[in-house]
Parts: sequence; C-alpha cells; structure tokens
Amino acid sequence: MITLDDFDANFEEFSSVLEAHASFLKDVKNTLELLCDANPEIFRRPPDARPKKVGSIIRKLNTDNISKDRLFEGLCNIEDIAGARLTIATQDQYCLAEELIKKSLTTIGEIELKKRWRKDEHANGYCADHYIIKKHSNRAIKCEIQVRTLTHDLWAVFTHYESYKSNERVENSRADEIKNYSRLMDVSDYYAKLIKDRKIQEANEFHKKNSPVDSHNNILTVDELQEILFEEEATISKSKIDVIKLCDLLRGLSTYQIFTLNDLKETLGNAPFKSALLEIISEVNKEKGTEHKMDILDAFPIIFKCRNTNKTEFRNGDITRSMRIIIKGYVSAWKLEMEINDRIDNITFERDDSE
Repeated sequence: MITLDDFDANFEEFSSVLEAHASFLKDVKNTLELLCDANPEIFRRPPDARPKKVGSIIRKLNTDNISKDRLFEGLCNIEDIAGARLTIATQDQYCLAEELIKKSLTTIGEIELKKRWRKDEHANGYCADHYIIKKHSNRAIKCEIQVRTLTHDLWAVFTHYESYKSNERVENSRADEIKNYSRLMDVSDYYAKLIKDRKIQEANEFHKKNSPVDSHNNILTVDELQEILFEEEATISKSKIDVIKLCDLLRGLSTYQIFTLNDLKETLGNAPFKSALLEIISEVNKEKGTEHKMDILDAFPIIFKCRNTNKTEFRNGDITRSMRIIIKGYVSAWKLEMEINDRIDNITFERDDSE
C-alpha cells in the first residue's frame, strides 16, 4: 500500500510530473475562461480548476493496486491530476457545449469525450460529460474536464448556488418561464433534501447496526454529532462540515468504539489530552518552520486512536511520555500530508505569480 512516506521520499521525482500538470492546467483554465466569457448563455459560471491533492492521489493509486515499485508509472497514468469543471444551463445544451469545448481547446491539446452519462445510465443517477485533454507536445500530460448542468450541480452539492438576476424588463411569457424555472429549482432542492435526509437516516442505521445492543437506547446520531462538532470547533480549529462528511464520520465511529453520545462527550471532554494535542501541534509546526492549524475533522481520528491505545491512561488524563510519542507520531503524519499539499499548491500558484 502506498503511504505518505512513500510519496514524500519520492517527491523530487514526482514534482516534475505535478509541475507539468499544473502548468497545463493553467493553460486549460485560461482557455475555458475565454470560452465561458464568450458564451454566457451556455456556460453559466466561470470554470473551476484545481490540481488533485496528495490524499486523493494516494487513494487513487491504492484503489488501482499500484505497487511501490510502480509508483511513478501509476502517478503518470492518473488522468485527473489536473481537473476542471464547467456548468451549463440545461441538458439540451450538452451537444452545443461539446462543439464549443472541442473547438476552443484543440489549440492546446487533443481532446476526447471520455464518458457520457444520462438519465439512469449511472448507478446513482449522475449526469455529466467527462473529457480528457492531452497536451500536444506531451500526451502524457492530461487534464480532465467535467461538464454538468445547473440542476445536477445542485443535486450534487445540496445547495442553492446561483439565482437568476436581470435589470432588463421582460415580457410576460418570459417572466412565466423564469418563474417555472424557479419552481423547478425548488423541486430540485426538495429532492436534494430527500436525498440528504435518506443519507442521514442510512448513516444513523449503519451506526446502530454496528453498535452493541445495550447502547441502542442512547445511540449517537448525525444531528447530535453535528452539535458536538460545533462545540469542539472553539477548542481545535474550524472546518467546513457538510452533511456528507458528518455521515461518513458517524459511519466510522464504531471502528473506534464510540457508540453513544456519552462515549463521544467523555472522549472529547478530556482536557489534558486536548491540551497536549494542541501543544504537540505547535511543537511540530515550530520544528518544521511552517504553520498549519489542525481542524476538528483531522483531530478526531487522532483523539480516538489514542483513546483506544490505552483507555485507562486516556480516561485518567495521564499524558505519559509514551502517550506523547504516540500523539506526536499521528500529528507528524498529518503535518506531512499538509506540507505535501502545500508543495502541490506552490507548484500551481508560484507559476501563476511568476508569469
């Protein structure tokens, strides 16, 4: 299995690949921005473009069962190290969008429609077009471009991202169309809420199923977990916590033997441990000469793992030398991931600043 240490040990070799993709991503983004500006009735938002983070890269390599001796080859074969997204208004514009995208991007690369999903073609109802563009001078340098509609973007992120605005007077028929589209958005939001509620229910049921029977009367739920997280943000550091993250977190708590609200409160209420954790984070930051704040979602696994390493010591608040070594090991691994992500970001943004 590929780890952060493997990636860090070979970072100098990998940096050339990441830098080449970052440079190509900039070219793709600039071209797509011009495309969107010229066709606002088709592309309703500026393109979103970003490089893949190290955690996602490692998960992809491990999913593809890449061995350590094939790490560089595996990295080069990932098609979405660089990624961009476009949003079109409605599904009937996919064909026109394809024509415009291919026409605008052929100057910088060879573009291919890689995947196309429409109603019921994807297992979870996802609808989108995925393109791969390969740089003319080096076809190993690639960028994935996703195109999806506003409604499917709303469905995907559970949020009302964009509203209709116009300073022009419109005729009655147009006004009715706008109202109808607004109602359609309301329907989309309604169904997004149904999906969100179902995901919460499934997470609650999964956690209950994987918990001892004697804890079922006080089983922890997504709503209770959210309340605790907001309380803990004041003592660790704020994190953007959405429903997906909450549900995934609850599903994983049983592996740490956290079943009830009391289990969670007792664990997070350990003031000596949290004080030691914050102290060690500061210590590691000073050793590395860089500053990173650990958010609550990063802190949770460390707290739970240390609790299960020695429950008696943890419960008594005895932060021994051995416990500090364990905490520092986990914090150092987290710090390494943050530093590698910084290096990836610097490859992207330093190039932007210098050009």
